[in-house]
Amino acid sequence: MHPRKSRQLRQTNTNTRKIKTTSFVCSRGESSSYRISFVSLPRGALKKLIKHHLPIVIAIGKSTMPHYRKHGKILRPITPERFVEVMETGHFTQNDHRGFVTLLYYSAVRKMEALGTKRKQITLDQTSLIYEVGERLKHSARTDPLFIPRDSPFVYEIEDCWEKTREGERIWQFSPKTAYNIMDRAFDGYPHYFRLSRITNFLLQGWTIPDIHSWTGLSVVAINSYLGQVSVQKMGASLR
Repeated sequence: MHPRKSRQLRQTNTNTRKIKTTSFVCSRGESSSYRISFVSLPRGALKKLIKHHLPIVIAIGKSTMPHYRKHGKILRPITPERFVEVMETGHFTQNDHRGFVTLLYYSAVRKMEALGTKRKQITLDQTSLIYEVGERLKHSARTDPLFIPRDSPFVYEIEDCWEKTREGERIWQFSPKTAYNIMDRAFDGYPHYFRLSRITNFLLQGWTIPDIHSWTGLSVVAINSYLGQVSVQKMGASLR
């Protein structure tokens, strides 16, 4: 290789070590997001990369939360007794984390629907916490407000978070990754686990598919997938 050309390549490699990147995550759906990176090159580095035909790649990659990689897909719903036990003894690093998981547990909303909840979406009457979910994700149908009994275990945790939030603000202002970590630390699960649990328990309690559609906004096809899991559980329990 020509000495001058060799020096140029070495200088190019030195410059590429100084590349700085800035990235952010755009949420899309329940468990995935798209990470977009912006690259800032030192002065003259881009010109040298092009001159020596070195590859320049700008990529948008899908970043998936490690739900099933770590825990596997959890099919058995959480029991009310287990929920109370973990809420009392589990590891929560902030007080508002309990309110967040309580909302997930009772409402069966998606993680991003819960994170997007603003103060105005929750109101209280004498007996119920009334939750207006708003636009549902993944093309689910919009639902009527959900009525959650105020005397149910730990609903006061939601109320405490709501009372501390100013008008126009989101109640829980942490990231989707933090939401995952909360469930991972305390319940050894992932946020969608509470959605599966609530829908499965509704079916086990005898609620109809139209009833569950009204609560969750899910399509009949989606609810039928949960119904199949419930049937398998009942069949297993019937064995003697």
